[in-house]
Amino acid sequence: MLVFFEYSKKVISSFGPKILDTKSNEYIFTKNVQADGKRNIPNLIDDISKFTRISLAEKAEEVEKNQKQVASITTKNLEAYKFYDIGEKALFSKKWSEAEENFQKAVEIDSNFALALYQLAYINQWFFSQKKADYYIARAVKNIETVPEKERLYIRAQSIKDYSSRIPVYEEIINKYPNEKQAYFEIGDMYFHNGPSLKSLPYFEKSLELDPSYENAIQHLGWMYLDIKDYQKYTELYERSLAIYPNDNSYKSAELYSHLYSGKFNVFLDKIRRLEEKDVQFLNTDNALGDAYLLSGNYAESRKKYENLILSDETKLTGYIKLRRYHAYRADYKNFIKYSDLILTHFISKNNYRRYVGELSRRSYALIQIFDRYDEAQILVNEITNLFADKSKNVGLNDLGFGAVFLIDSHKYLKNWKIAKEYDSQFFRNMDSNMQLDEGLRAKQDGIYADAIDFYNKGLNLAFGIFKNQAHYELSKLYYEVGDYENAVNVSDEIKIMTHQTAPRSREYYFAKYFLYSGLANFKLKNYRLAKSNLDIFLKIYEPASENLKYKKMARDAIADMKKLRS
Repeated sequence: MLVFFEYSKKVISSFGPKILDTKSNEYIFTKNVQADGKRNIPNLIDDISKFTRISLAEKAEEVEKNQKQVASITTKNLEAYKFYDIGEKALFSKKWSEAEENFQKAVEIDSNFALALYQLAYINQWFFSQKKADYYIARAVKNIETVPEKERLYIRAQSIKDYSSRIPVYEEIINKYPNEKQAYFEIGDMYFHNGPSLKSLPYFEKSLELDPSYENAIQHLGWMYLDIKDYQKYTELYERSLAIYPNDNSYKSAELYSHLYSGKFNVFLDKIRRLEEKDVQFLNTDNALGDAYLLSGNYAESRKKYENLILSDETKLTGYIKLRRYHAYRADYKNFIKYSDLILTHFISKNNYRRYVGELSRRSYALIQIFDRYDEAQILVNEITNLFADKSKNVGLNDLGFGAVFLIDSHKYLKNWKIAKEYDSQFFRNMDSNMQLDEGLRAKQDGIYADAIDFYNKGLNLAFGIFKNQAHYELSKLYYEVGDYENAVNVSDEIKIMTHQTAPRSREYYFAKYFLYSGLANFKLKNYRLAKSNLDIFLKIYEPASENLKYKKMARDAIADMKKLRS
């Protein structure tokens, strides 16, 4: 259901809400109200709000209770309210830049517009820009008396820095307003990020049940269904979503990729072939086929498709990025550096230091996790520190979006813990899941493996996506190092059977080595057939890698030892 407004600025001002049922694509309510002159605009907005609440079947007493002269206590400026309304519609559609731009305009007109300030805080938190989020929410709190009761609760929750402490406030909203989809979503989001992530699932599902078109719930449910390997629900989710948004290319792509990420390669490839026959395509088929061939193990074809992308100026940068990831996935250092350099050259030519630093961060993390080149990684993070300090570059940690994860974790693996924890506090608010994983890494670096295993297991139960992949990987190595080969196999096998790309931004760092450690552990358990099979898969993925790479030497040595035992 969508609520939006038509606005006419005349001597007699009119402002009309329309409510659209997104399932039937029909208006279920329309209303026009008028005011003679600007002095009556606050009452006009009150009328709009009241009519809208009644049209949405709220109880009459709730309408009266929550009305509180919405215009008078939020903003007396119709122009500011108009921009706020446009911003809300954009926010509902996940058009973040458009939403932020309009909320900014609303605040420029009315600097005390608490609802617009709250939304600016919300957007900045969404993109992990915590300093800006704190700035806007502090201003919203100063004007909290100017908003209705329900919105006050949202502002109050947003002002709490500890994520888990926000949950009781959202529960209070649900108790008072049982059909409040955003409150259900926010509780889910707190569990999703802070853990245990599995507890987020029923809240996301309830949020989407209340509004099947709610895009934030769709996105997060998709991530969770992949994390728990419920591929049927994952595909069904995007089939339903595409029915709601039939002309949205992002949902067309999501529905298509749901088959690939569920391991249904033939279904995905069949759909791509049919798409290639059409005159109008909603995605680049070379890119999609490159992804499919990479995940299914057809590396030669994958590389060809990605190389096709760099033949066109329109897709050249995408091609560089995909080829950099491809060569990272296969531990091909020379080609990884080649395409990373091309990406860096592109961004520096555009003076785009945000993307430039983002690429340096990914490169440093790959140098640590894949190539075991810690000294080179340290040089890169030093360069990033200098760029942050250079005011002329106008770039900082919070400009990196989720890509900041790679910089923060690079510092952790390089034992730069002071700066890593400062960044963690800025970016993640020291989430419980991350803190457990951090303690695991520190214990491992100190050689206290038993404690490290305990912390990583706790973190694994809290974490999601990339952090869950990281915890699985570290646990598989730790169990192998302490001689607990059965658990090393169990942990490795649990994650490597997922042939899809659950965390697209982390697969290249860990996936191949799940086979390595499963193979090594099976060899120690004298399961030679399983050991050889896993090690062969690892070596196929890492075929272009240098024979001097530590991980490749471990696999070669194990296979050589097996041959000696058999002879």
